[in-house]
Amino acid sequence: MENQKIVTIAITGHRPGKLPCGYAYLPEQSVWAKRFYGRMVNGLMKFSAKYGHIRVLSGMALGVDQLFALAALEANKQGADLELTSCVPCHNYSVKWRYENKRTYDAILKEADSVEYVVDGEYTADCLELRNRYMVDRANLLLAVWDGSRSGTANCVRYALRLSLSA
Repeated sequence: MENQKIVTIAITGHRPGKLPCGYAYLPEQSVWAKRFYGRMVNGLMKFSAKYGHIRVLSGMALGVDQLFALAALEANKQGADLELTSCVPCHNYSVKWRYENKRTYDAILKEADSVEYVVDGEYTADCLELRNRYMVDRANLLLAVWDGSRSGTANCVRYALRLSLSA
């Protein structure tokens, strides 16, 4: 595997308002989240077993992004060879979040292998779109949890397809 290119997986997906479990998106909070989390951990374990070192990019939004980041951290604890990069849109991204959401976010950032701030400054109207493009530009695979509706997730999928990235 010495000459093999490192696989980089980016995740995009809905925020809690569009998830079946709502804001109970952490594995210990709902049956749906626990099952989805388990599937992500298992998938990452299998992917790492097949391809070796995997770089995982999470945009750190509430919902799917954070659940995926947690799954990557767990898969690593179980022996997968993953490198988690938290791609944060801006420096004050979590400022308006509830305490429990900030606590999870901060814990993920602390455990991540690296944290990359896409916009070097405060929140802007386009920083989420810039974050999505940043991740897609660095990935060779995009995982999308998307219900087909118009959304930031839809924009991210369309951008990836324009670049012929597997989605």
